[in-house]
Amino acid sequence: METQYLINLVSLTSSAVATVLTIYFWLVRAQRERPWLAVYLAPGLGADQSSSGSGTEGAVTCHYYCRAVLANYSSLPNAVIGIRAWLRSRDRGWLAARVETEARSSVPFNLAPMQTCAVDLALSVELPGSLSGSTTASRKESALGSVGSPLALKVELLALGERRFTQILEVPK
Repeated sequence: METQYLINLVSLTSSAVATVLTIYFWLVRAQRERPWLAVYLAPGLGADQSSSGSGTEGAVTCHYYCRAVLANYSSLPNAVIGIRAWLRSRDRGWLAARVETEARSSVPFNLAPMQTCAVDLALSVELPGSLSGSTTASRKESALGSVGSPLALKVELLALGERRFTQILEVPK
């Protein structure tokens, strides 16, 4: 009788352990399959100014150029169907930027599972002011001075199913 009791106890314990492990691995797998995109900025930032393209008097367009690395942490592929960005202003608010990508990394595109992709971004913001400086270096300094310091970007990736992944990134010097 005692042997039968031990056999039943071992069998029940083994079944319970197998059930717990199965649930754990299903949860881990489900977590990895959820869409999860992240953005990282590569060092180096280009900046310039030009006269306002909209013809607004007393306005200047500031251009910022950076390389973003998009990471797909999911075990399934993801599609990026849109990129939006904002620059932090001097008053700590956010300025909506017009985003353009290079032709080779144009949106939309697919990201393979557990992979990264580099995207060159060109951000443009129209600000009040006048074109200052005739050299590229002075225009760059003026463009960097017209937004908050340290320069920060809010980048939003739009994926399928209207999922949005938003991150605030400080630009490395």
